[in-house]
Amino acid sequence: MEESVNPHLLSSLVITTKTPFLRGKQSSIIQSSNHPIIQSSNHPIIQSSNHPFPKRQLGQVSANQSNQPINQSIQSINQIKMIPKHQIELTVRDYECDLQGIVNNAVYLNYLEHARHTYLLERNIDFAKLHTEGIDLVVHRIEIDYKQSLTSGDRFQITSSMRKEGPLRVIFDQEIVRLPDMKPVVKAKVTGVGVRNGRPMRVTDIAGFQELD
Repeated sequence: MEESVNPHLLSSLVITTKTPFLRGKQSSIIQSSNHPIIQSSNHPIIQSSNHPFPKRQLGQVSANQSNQPINQSIQSINQIKMIPKHQIELTVRDYECDLQGIVNNAVYLNYLEHARHTYLLERNIDFAKLHTEGIDLVVHRIEIDYKQSLTSGDRFQITSSMRKEGPLRVIFDQEIVRLPDMKPVVKAKVTGVGVRNGRPMRVTDIAGFQELD
């Protein structure tokens, strides 16, 4: 028996810890005339000319130093290759709703899977043909956020994009919106891998995925 669960109660909780970028703020400690380090002539940093840290490092951070991590991050983002997005429109059927009158949370996984398969077939990536060659594409992980419920008869659009993450993983970023008001319904990140005879393989060694390299 399938248990109906309100999708709003199953929305994933993601907590991200952000470390503040402080390099550019070091100079405020030294420049302040009220700071005890500056006021006290007995402070070892002020007295000793042989302090192991050069003076410039105590009071200044060059523009090249402070911007280096940001520039590296931008460069990494620019190196991510994505192929064109895919869109498909569907309509909610009566039997996809639970006793609450809304689409059951598990049904959205079927919607997303159908959209991925359609996406790959349009790019001439055929699951059945790959299987005969000993290659299978399998889902490794799904992260999904439920934003709003669909009801019977609702029209909706699924947008999918594909990118590589490391040598073995392909990422599908997918989003479902209700039509025609474009209200967000579901957002998901699906991680897939390719296996040959049960062993992981480089995703770009699979026919049709070379564009991601």
